[in-house]
Amino acid sequence: MPDFSFLDDGADNAGGIRINTTARRPSAQQGKSSSKESWNAVRTVLSWAIAAVMIGGCWHWVANLPEQTEEQFRADDNRVLAVVNAQSHVKTMLRSPRSAKWPGIMDGVDIRNHATKQGDGTYIVRSWVDADNAFGASIRTWYVVHLRVNRNGIPDILSAGLIE
Repeated sequence: MPDFSFLDDGADNAGGIRINTTARRPSAQQGKSSSKESWNAVRTVLSWAIAAVMIGGCWHWVANLPEQTEEQFRADDNRVLAVVNAQSHVKTMLRSPRSAKWPGIMDGVDIRNHATKQGDGTYIVRSWVDADNAFGASIRTWYVVHLRVNRNGIPDILSAGLIE
């Protein structure tokens, strides 16, 4: 704890006050400081060890996931993946793709409802995007994309169109 002893050195005529802020540690606390520092070091090493074990366990779990067959993938509900792939394709069709604002949870929209799974395993995505036009004005553009979702993440776009 700093020693706040006020000393009047009388050196300046304004009667200034100088504060001595040198820390003084009593001799009884010097031994406690080294044990406290060593305990902090032990806690740090233990924290890192626990983190390493947790990361290793997660890595082992992910590496040993069972492989999903093509039939299982087709049977799953991949509407979110279909919407994301449709958005990626529509972005290439926009005049100003960097200005694109897609509907989402912050707008109170569940994007899964924008995709409809067809009987043949394809999806039809009907949604909108707010993006700048050639004049810099933000307009809402509706789009329809018919696509097939693949396990490798690369979609097969069957048809796509913007509705102005």
